[in-house]
Amino acid sequence: MNIKKKIHTLMNLDFKWAFRFYKKRLLMSIRFFFANNRIVSINIDGTNIKLVSSDAYHYSVAKDMSEGNYYEMSLLREWVEHTKKASVIFDFGAYNGLYGLLAAKANPNAKVYLFEIDPIAIKHIEENIRENALENIHLVPKAISSEDGEASFFVGATGGRLRKDGGLIVKTVSYKTLINEFGAPDLIKMDIEGGEASVIPSMKEHLGGKPKIFFELHSFVLDKKEEELVMSSLKDIGYTFSLRPDASLPGVLHYILARKEIF
Repeated sequence: MNIKKKIHTLMNLDFKWAFRFYKKRLLMSIRFFFANNRIVSINIDGTNIKLVSSDAYHYSVAKDMSEGNYYEMSLLREWVEHTKKASVIFDFGAYNGLYGLLAAKANPNAKVYLFEIDPIAIKHIEENIRENALENIHLVPKAISSEDGEASFFVGATGGRLRKDGGLIVKTVSYKTLINEFGAPDLIKMDIEGGEASVIPSMKEHLGGKPKIFFELHSFVLDKKEEELVMSSLKDIGYTFSLRPDASLPGVLHYILARKEIF
């Protein structure tokens, strides 16, 4: 970020919001520092997993989940139920591996593939797979994209995304390539920080209406035309939408998609 942008950001900063944000971060750090055990057990309707945390943010999220206070709890319960019926599961933007870990534990017969490129997140995923002794889950250190190749990746504080000014060069892979290599999935989870605007349209001709998709629409990143393109790409091949407002944050909408005959 150059000096002009930094000054602009500072001049337009909501200091009340900044105070709340940094207060929350401080409390997270204190909670993490005094934790006796940084491995947190989580139970989602009988499916138990352990999450390893090496930083304050990941630990705080894991603790909130273990106490049932995480905003995505209802979505996680629904996800677990759908994983029990799937054979091949893709988790795009796996982060700490939570969704994939739950899928692998809830359905030992499924093949679960986690796609993640953030170095810190990859470390957490590897540790979490070992801690849970799961053999049916596979980490793929590539970013889902509209094409195979390389791209710049911006590493953020709580997540990252493909961006032209990103400082990390990563490998990308298309959905077409993935289904040729791993087979077509029955279930997909997608949280790629706005990348859905290009990825979902590129998946359109290869979906065949088969997989159920849990995905986040990042309205704070996308403009209206990009949002409409995401939705229309799926509507065109017969997908219907079910919004989960209780599992959404401002600017991030959680959707579940399914063909009518699946309902």
